Amino acid sequence: MRFSVLAVVFALTGAVSAWADTQSDLVKFLNTPAEQQAVRENAIADWNLSSAPCPTAQGALVDVAFYKMPTFNAAGAPTSGVWKLTTKWTGCGKSKTFNLFYNIVPGGSSSRTALLPGTTIADPLLQRDGIRYATLAAEANGPKPAGCNTVRVVDTAFGAYGTPAPKARPGVDPRSWTENWTVDACGTSTLVKLSFLPDATGTTISAGVDRPTKPPAR
Repeated sequence: MRFSVLAVVFALTGAVSAWADTQSDLVKFLNTPAEQQAVRENAIADWNLSSAPCPTAQGALVDVAFYKMPTFNAAGAPTSGVWKLTTKWTGCGKSKTFNLFYNIVPGGSSSRTALLPGTTIADPLLQRDGIRYATLAAEANGPKPAGCNTVRVVDTAFGAYGTPAPKARPGVDPRSWTENWTVDACGTSTLVKLSFLPDATGTTISAGVDRPTKPPAR
């Protein structure tokens, strides 16, 4: 289930305005100073991985995708639920999209985890597998800079849906899709095209490079 807000400023010092009446508890939670600060800190950390710091960057709430609807206690704290929060940050002539994955376990541990930046629609497990495929494809395209031990995915872009996969598991979206992921190796950037094909056991991922390697714009 997905609810979108395309033009609501997530100012991190102000309010998240009326987003969805049925989700007022989540709106209040996202509007707490502690949560706004946490979202901002995660976005800044992701921003600084691929661009020069921009202390004037401002965020806007783009999307919340629910995997399990949240519940809240009387104090307004979440007690269960799984969702992805997407925010878009603009500043210093750049615009970047960041994603946070919330997993609130009743009576157990809870987590807020940074997912890959950008517009990928891959779930957290697919992202983990996709990173491996994208990294291998980038390394096969050309050697890393001498002495480079840090390779990371710094951006993703959803491409397009393809034809439905004939062997997709029942109950899942059978459509294949493509994405472009930017892999950075110590300042050398490679654009990797990933293809996702649902099948009987999950999703098959393939990756390849169809554009030249280039230094990233910072």
